[in-house]
Amino acid sequence: VVLPIINMWGFANQTRQNSRQVDLNRNSDYAWEEFSHDQPGMIYYKGEAPFSERETRNVKAVFDSLDNVVAFLDTHSIQTIGPVEYCIFYPRFTEQNNEPFIQALWEMYQEPERLVFGSSSLPSLTNYVSHTYGATSLLSEVVNGISGATRSGIEMTRMVRFFGNLIIKAGLLRHEGKVENLTEPFT
Repeated sequence: VVLPIINMWGFANQTRQNSRQVDLNRNSDYAWEEFSHDQPGMIYYKGEAPFSERETRNVKAVFDSLDNVVAFLDTHSIQTIGPVEYCIFYPRFTEQNNEPFIQALWEMYQEPERLVFGSSSLPSLTNYVSHTYGATSLLSEVVNGISGATRSGIEMTRMVRFFGNLIIKAGLLRHEGKVENLTEPFT
């Protein structure tokens, strides 16, 4: 199942918020109480309530209609940590099979590119899907404009290569029944 652009208004206007200034990635019930960005105008404003936005209700409805969700890849063309070529975050304290995605990063890597592979416990659709549906979940990000003009052919090719390889790796995963949420970090 592909949801090509969840935040169409934000994509068209090159912002992470929707038309109501809500960060859709913060608008689920995952860690809702712990996340303090509850004032309109804040960059990560989570909205009035979990799933208060039509876009996130649509995403939830899609996942609720599916059986045995294996993977969820949330792809972003805006990056929060700086200009790196490839960036992947996975849910912190969750045991999932990240090896295929680490392998994909190394297969795509070329000097002097910068790679980031890290965990996040922020409220996000990635963490929501992992926690609620037991799926392997990743949030992948790229900076638009690193290899050419924003949304140029070179940039779109780079993004398709990155996101496409992650989708192929996710398609090879098998459903294992559940993802075990751990209470302590692990290596």
